[in-house]
Amino acid sequence: MADTELVVTDRYSIHRNLATVYGTFIVSLGIAFPLTAAFVRGSGFNDALYVEVFNGYLYLASVAALLYVFLYLLRGSKDNIQKSSDHQKPADIPLEPTNGSENGHQCAPLDGAVTSLSAKVFYDKPRVHYGGEGITLYLRIAAVVFALGALLYDGFSIAEYVQEKVYGCVSNVPIVSSAVHCLFLAVQTVFIVRYHKIVVTAKTRLANKVFMHLMVTNICVFFAYSAMDTAEDFGESSKDSEENSTETSETIEAKCRSIKIIFDQASPYLYPFVLEYSVIGATLMYIIFTSIGAPAENSSEDHEGRRTLKTSFKHSWQRPSSIGALLGVSIAMVTFAVLVYFLISLDNGENSESENSELAYTLYLCLEIFLLLVNSITVLVALRYMRNAVYLGMETDTVDDNLLFMATFGAYLQYTFIAMPNIWYISQGHPDHLNAILALLLVVLGLIQATLQTAFLADNDRRDPEVIPSGRSVVHAKGRGLLVFLIICNLSLWLCSTFGLKKAEEHKLFHSFYGELPWKIVHNLTAPIIIFFRIHSAAVMSVCWTKAHEKQD
Repeated sequence: MADTELVVTDRYSIHRNLATVYGTFIVSLGIAFPLTAAFVRGSGFNDALYVEVFNGYLYLASVAALLYVFLYLLRGSKDNIQKSSDHQKPADIPLEPTNGSENGHQCAPLDGAVTSLSAKVFYDKPRVHYGGEGITLYLRIAAVVFALGALLYDGFSIAEYVQEKVYGCVSNVPIVSSAVHCLFLAVQTVFIVRYHKIVVTAKTRLANKVFMHLMVTNICVFFAYSAMDTAEDFGESSKDSEENSTETSETIEAKCRSIKIIFDQASPYLYPFVLEYSVIGATLMYIIFTSIGAPAENSSEDHEGRRTLKTSFKHSWQRPSSIGALLGVSIAMVTFAVLVYFLISLDNGENSESENSELAYTLYLCLEIFLLLVNSITVLVALRYMRNAVYLGMETDTVDDNLLFMATFGAYLQYTFIAMPNIWYISQGHPDHLNAILALLLVVLGLIQATLQTAFLADNDRRDPEVIPSGRSVVHAKGRGLLVFLIICNLSLWLCSTFGLKKAEEHKLFHSFYGELPWKIVHNLTAPIIIFFRIHSAAVMSVCWTKAHEKQD
């Protein structure tokens, strides 16, 4: 029996390792192909063909894999649950005393019943169960929002292709991959929302390959869209410099570029949605991949029940949350007003060196410094108020923690790249270095805020509010009010990162220090991660705020 288990485990390990090697190979292609296409763009080399074929394979295979999960694994699991109630239970199988039993107390199934029992047990074994870790409600909502943004991004590409075909223009839009990617987004979003907690227990060899492919597809999408947007930005800037010396007034050319102009203006705000969606998708598929074959445990139900305790709300407990929401909305209104002025000033300014653009950039830096300073102080105060709940320990590692630490790494990387050119600019002794000093102050506060907030969320996510010491309820309620304020502050920072960061980091300083193309590559890879850090921090805080209302009756 032990030898049989070793053989099964060895075979399972081999198939799992093969799936991992396959995933590594696909990711290497997913990085090399888009980068090659971006580097040789416009050189006459037909780069679109192999990229289209590769992306088409990724998306179509992923859709087929998800359909296999829907139509076989999930449907089969439901059928087994339905049919298992009609079968004879093991307790109803006729038994007879064995010859070696004392007084006939040791029994065994009658002849013919063993085969029936083994067949039924094998048949009734569910192909999946729902005892996996999954992702939180807020991440699922974020996945839906990001999917809508990604669909809008691909929708603009398809509309641009259709318009170019109608007017007979030259088209470079990857229409096939854009259309199939929309299908992939729709199918995977349904899976993320409804079946994020599944654990596959049958057909594990094929399941390893299925979920590994889904994971690497999301990773490849992340790199592909980063490279594509970088190439588009660099191509547009080069084209603009050429068009400054020549004027064209042809009507057909204007019609060809009408939707493209809208797409180019919307692209900086839409492509981060694609990347953030890919991060969530890849993380979930990795969780499911690592849990394949895990048996169902009753302790997961106890853990879930412990985290969904009965709630009781009192008006005195709700008052701090209302105050925090009111103050947070005030911060959000100021953020929105400054962002509108910043974007309008940049659009009206002829270039990034104009006085109006420099003033708008200064105002944007002051806004982010203010938000980071307020956020850091609030985190320190909230850390004192929220330490009343029982600490569960380091063993409660969750998906939220892993995503949070990964996003914090992206924030550190982004702030480091921002700091270097500003330090260089100040060291050169330029007289107009106010914005460089403000940018360095922003970097320092950003690093402090990211560190404090990550430590606070990781600690608070491991605390259970089931037991709060007597007389500490009012203090805990103040902590909940601060959490509401922090949620809105992080959403305000998310607005700054989503709508202002792209424009702010087009400043001439970054291009002159790094070079235009290298800086666009760095920015397009790191900016979506810091945007994800803001929205994911707000989501984790929402979970902590919900838990903070839970109190034992």
